[in-house]
Amino acid sequence: MRLRRYPVDLQSSQIIPFPTAGSQLSSTRGTYTVGKLIGDGQYGSVFECIGPFDQAYALKMFRPANRHYDTVKSEWYAEMKRLESYRHPNIIYIHDAFEQNSLFYIALERADVSLRSMLGTPFPDDVLIEYARQLLMALFYLHNNRLVHSDLHAGNVLVCQVNTHPIVKLTDFGVAHQLEGSHWYRPQVANPKILTPELITAGYTTRQSDLYQLGL
Repeated sequence: MRLRRYPVDLQSSQIIPFPTAGSQLSSTRGTYTVGKLIGDGQYGSVFECIGPFDQAYALKMFRPANRHYDTVKSEWYAEMKRLESYRHPNIIYIHDAFEQNSLFYIALERADVSLRSMLGTPFPDDVLIEYARQLLMALFYLHNNRLVHSDLHAGNVLVCQVNTHPIVKLTDFGVAHQLEGSHWYRPQVANPKILTPELITAGYTTRQSDLYQLGL
């Protein structure tokens, strides 16, 4: 494993080894063999991996990024619980969640491609309509359960069975918010590339904000 200097918490200088291709990770459900890196961001990395019974998964690792251990654990736990709570054909499925060597992981169903990788390729009208329909079904389900995704962009839309009968999957619920007694909330973080008008002008987000981001 290659060593990268990310402290477990702000008071610690402990070195945390990040997984690389060929690394093996263990949970109560079995062993995961890490493959190549397929997605990387400030607070998370996603790897191909082979899990129990030789099943293919996408393994998301939550980056410490110089944050306190409890902060990262809370973020991991919140996303895990959201994915476990909201089951829908157009929402990515979580198979496992575990901690190893002070790093937190979730094992997700493996999609074929992200919508971002397909941008620039012309879509037939019927395919475009079907993708939009499936995304709207996912949002309809989430909004009926008073959850706002808040980070809807092409990188967070995955496609399974892309060459046969495409199934769109919404993923990454790291900044999603559960509405409690109100129809709006003030987010702590926001993607500057997909800011909504109400967030820019008034500093709040609603369920309708997801629809605006979908339109972008």
